[in-house]
Amino acid sequence: MAKDFFEIIEQYDTLALFRHVFPDGDALGSQFGLKLWLEEAYPDKRIVALGDNENADSAFPISDTISDEALKSACAIILDTANVGRIDDQRYKLCDTVIKIDHHPVVESYGDLNLVEERACSTCEVLTKLLMGVKDTCSKAAASYLYCGLLTDSQKFSIPSVSAQTMACAAWLSAQGVDISALNHQMFATDLKSFRFEAYLKNTCTIIDDQLIYKIIEQEEYERFGLSFIEAKDKVNAFAGISGIEVWALFTRNPNEEGHLYNGSLRSYRKTINDIANEYHGGGHKLASGVKKLTRLDIDELLSRLMKRIAE
Repeated sequence: MAKDFFEIIEQYDTLALFRHVFPDGDALGSQFGLKLWLEEAYPDKRIVALGDNENADSAFPISDTISDEALKSACAIILDTANVGRIDDQRYKLCDTVIKIDHHPVVESYGDLNLVEERACSTCEVLTKLLMGVKDTCSKAAASYLYCGLLTDSQKFSIPSVSAQTMACAAWLSAQGVDISALNHQMFATDLKSFRFEAYLKNTCTIIDDQLIYKIIEQEEYERFGLSFIEAKDKVNAFAGISGIEVWALFTRNPNEEGHLYNGSLRSYRKTINDIANEYHGGGHKLASGVKKLTRLDIDELLSRLMKRIAE
């Protein structure tokens, strides 16, 4: 597969890197880590990273721009995105060839080449393994972006999909000069408004049978703390790490959807939840999934489904 990847990209003068909507650290880390690596390896090629800047983490660079015409002769590399509906910038369809690099359970094999490793804890792990097999080193900057994705999607190397391969990738990135302490602080430090918001979530959440914690958060609530929808919906892990709690969830009012609809983030200690999420306009990993476009009735039904899963 690695040989196929390099044979394809070497045919193109322009490589366009895409990520998923509402990008997390793995989407951004894989996109910008690969961009820097490609720029170092192929200085004569044009490498662009595309996506909506409004919803991206400010710790990463802003996206590039490129014309529709230029994309027609480009190779698209789509990172950390299980299905085409979640690709940020649908102009990938204009590209001559599409390569998918991902670690999510396969929903759509939409690429002309699909490099998917479901056992990996992050797309940055898949990429790092790929790059390790080609060159002994990479720049500190590229390694730092890849490490950020590895760190965040593995939740500080704490989830079941973390493996010996994960740690080998982390060690290789560290050997490139990555400042592990600084990146940990950068990706996980909490500002005061987020601290206060998370305290509010904990004080107002609902606990069902001492096994499931959830909170439904309205737009006026998160805006009261100075948070955007994007910032608020990512706070699901305010409920993580509580002994006895099997599943935790945060449902956030989405102001961008017509009607009173919510996006949800679901997390599980050990029960599989992504099959349930698939039925609510979402999906993801076995223990970490997202859902969207939910009504209050949908949320009630989903919570009932999750409680039944816990009881199994």
